[in-house]
Amino acid sequence: HPLRRYELEFNSFATIHLGETEDVIEKSDVRVCGVVTELKTKFDKSGRTMAFFKLDDLTGSCECLMFSKAFDAFGKFVEDEEAVFAVGNLESSGDAVKMQVNKVIPMRKIANELTESLKLQISKEKISSAKLIELKSILLNHEGNIPVFINLTENGNDKGKLFSLQEIRIKITSELIQPLTKLLGEESVILRSK
Repeated sequence: HPLRRYELEFNSFATIHLGETEDVIEKSDVRVCGVVTELKTKFDKSGRTMAFFKLDDLTGSCECLMFSKAFDAFGKFVEDEEAVFAVGNLESSGDAVKMQVNKVIPMRKIANELTESLKLQISKEKISSAKLIELKSILLNHEGNIPVFINLTENGNDKGKLFSLQEIRIKITSELIQPLTKLLGEESVILRSK
């Protein structure tokens, strides 16, 4: 599935998973990460382009509609088989959920656009000084403007202490995320959403 490589973003930013929408009545500003399929465009009454497509995420899919105003602004990102982040309003029509899409960002861009900060969950018992040195060099290699926090936990206690890395700001890329998850484990790397 084309979304697999964006699993971290999917877990961090999607506010709804399409396979779990049974209880949705109506929601506005819903965030969905999915792959565009079955894209069709047509002209509205004033001759402007609107789009109909399906979004598939790792759990299910939903029908989407994009009016011309949104399509003018974001239509260039809506292509078949393209992994996108979509913001819109959900409407439930009995058994199916439809989404009116107001904004689309390509998945490859969303980590940088939507991440307010990077949080690293580190257990005191498991981290060696060698690992900390490696961590610092990974972070320093990806300078940007996103702040980094370290949540240091002890004895399996989830709360721990939160430290802000004052002198380090990063840019989120897969070249940063891959070595971080390899070093610390996938559940330790958390993107906090704006």
